Amino acid sequence: GSTSEQNAAKALPRATILSFDDYPQAFLALQQGKVVAVTTDETILAGILGKAPNKDQFEIADLRISDEPYGIGLRKDSPKMLKFVNDTLLEMEKNGEAKKIWDKWFNPKSDQPMERGKFKITADRK
Repeated sequence: GSTSEQNAAKALPRATILSFDDYPQAFLALQQGKVVAVTTDETILAGILGKAPNKDQFEIADLRISDEPYGIGLRKDSPKMLKFVNDTLLEMEKNGEAKKIWDKWFNPKSDQPMERGKFKITADRK
């Protein structure tokens, strides 16, 4: 299963965990009352909810069952590319460009409103 499925099973050992082939199927099950919650990355949930015609009936709970940082995969033999990507992302965070991009796509009036919260570009691999 997905990491979300594994994390839910670990964090909620008494819950019955159901798997779906894709997010639309999982959200349909939620709409039909077949499940009480859907778990995945908050950005994915915001995207699904943003497109739902009945989005006022659902919310993204302020509940974290895991912390899964995002990363970018690069070839091992590309140290210059790795440095370029890391330096560029860190500079975007430092100069405010990352926040501008976040605000463009996830602002309160967008289809996928989300607080930036703890999301921050960092060199920390924890």
